Amino acid sequence: MTAMIVSVRRTNWPYPDNVENPPTVNTAPLPEHGNGAAMRYVQALQEGNCDEAIALILWMQERIERSRLKVPADVADIREELCQSLTDRRIEGNQLTEEGIEDQYVFAPGCDVTLVRVDTGRDDLERPVALRAWVDVRYPRQDRAPLSLDGEPIRHLLAGINTTDNSYILKAGVVGNLEIDYESVNTDWNRPPGE
Repeated sequence: MTAMIVSVRRTNWPYPDNVENPPTVNTAPLPEHGNGAAMRYVQALQEGNCDEAIALILWMQERIERSRLKVPADVADIREELCQSLTDRRIEGNQLTEEGIEDQYVFAPGCDVTLVRVDTGRDDLERPVALRAWVDVRYPRQDRAPLSLDGEPIRHLLAGINTTDNSYILKAGVVGNLEIDYESVNTDWNRPPGE
């Protein structure tokens, strides 16, 4: 399996001092199933692309569809609410908990994300999983990294993204859509990640 790196170099986004720095992204389709939904999702969150992220998350699409059937006028308001939830990066939400962490904190702008393996995923989610993409997430700066359970800046972690056969992201955590491999969480900034 070939590793893939998605790297968005706007390390302070959405902060104004870095707005003019365009992202540099190296993407390729997932080696299996060819849909690349997991990495498109990562990229959408890093870039703050709400439309793409919302289009990829199954429970958000279902919520929009339910609203469209009941009160079509509410769809724009719901999309705006969902967009706000995906781009909100308040400091109090930037810490890993036993229940998980919101995805926008894991896939913060400036972090490096590498696909490390693909497996069949969990069998206890709302829909059957076609694949789970495990990604290694590395943070270049402590001041932009999410915090561990102990409140320390995370250097790197592994996160699993479960997708359906029609390229939707499934909710896999109480908080957020990701599975976090808590054993992989590394807060040692004195050595390079992976050592």
